Amino acid sequence: VAAFNIGSVVNACGTRARTLAAECGWDSHPVVPRKRYVFQVQCPEWVHDYRKGAFYPPIEAAHRPMPLTVDPNGVWVRPEGVGFLCGVSPAVDPDVAYDDFNINHDSEGLYMDVVWPTLAARVKGFESLKLVSTYAGHYEYNTTDQNGIIGLHPSASNVYYINGFSGHGIQQSPAAGRAVAELLTEGCFKSIDLQRMSPKRFEAGNLLFEKNVV
Repeated sequence: VAAFNIGSVVNACGTRARTLAAECGWDSHPVVPRKRYVFQVQCPEWVHDYRKGAFYPPIEAAHRPMPLTVDPNGVWVRPEGVGFLCGVSPAVDPDVAYDDFNINHDSEGLYMDVVWPTLAARVKGFESLKLVSTYAGHYEYNTTDQNGIIGLHPSASNVYYINGFSGHGIQQSPAAGRAVAELLTEGCFKSIDLQRMSPKRFEAGNLLFEKNVV
């Protein structure tokens, strides 16, 4: 093991953030890997656009301007290529190893019992969705309040955190990256005051719950 003299450390390790945090003296860092399945589907039927009262053939329907759509039960869907991507958080959601990307047998039940029935009820034409492929990825899941962690280590003046976004990382990364850059170069937030997202909130009990985790 080599020793380095450094000015600052930024913990941007995602699902492995807890490992580095422990090495820096924070054993209770709340970020863990949680597995999520993504299902690639295609729709062989024409799809009804209720806004325009029109039906679109399968390939054209996949290219219509459809936003990421989330059902109240947490099932989500969005266009991708000539089909759609969809998924849902599982009811049983254990921590997994950071390198566990296996497709387990429970993924088929998750699609058939939860995802497909929800989409079939939500969009006319989705009754005939065909599952093309499945892959697994990870959320860097904040088990305490499911929100991002941005700021200085609770007891170290040169260790910064930017992780724990629980599935919102790609959406929030531009602002989060700028915030940490400002902390490093200016010593404080300049563009957006993100003090509420500091790691110090856990010890102080000022939790910032994110209720829209899908």
